[in-house]
Amino acid sequence: MKILFDTNIILDWLLDRKPFSEASKKCIEKAKNHEIEGYITVHSLSDLFYLVHKSLNLEQAKEYINQIKN
Repeated sequence: MKILFDTNIILDWLLDRKPFSEASKKCIEKAKNHEIEGYITVHSLSDLFYLVHKSLNLEQAKEYINQIKN
């Protein structure tokens, strides 16, 4: 199954935004475990970097974006 992850799903997971973070985490884990094929749009990466950088810090934002790309 192929899934396109919305920016908000990734933000819920990265920033632990309740009450959606648990459902997002389950979806992300399925992609990590290759149970599903997870995709994200290129423009979502820049949006995510900007939003995560504002909420956390530059190094954490870079680390999270690298995790997503992998």
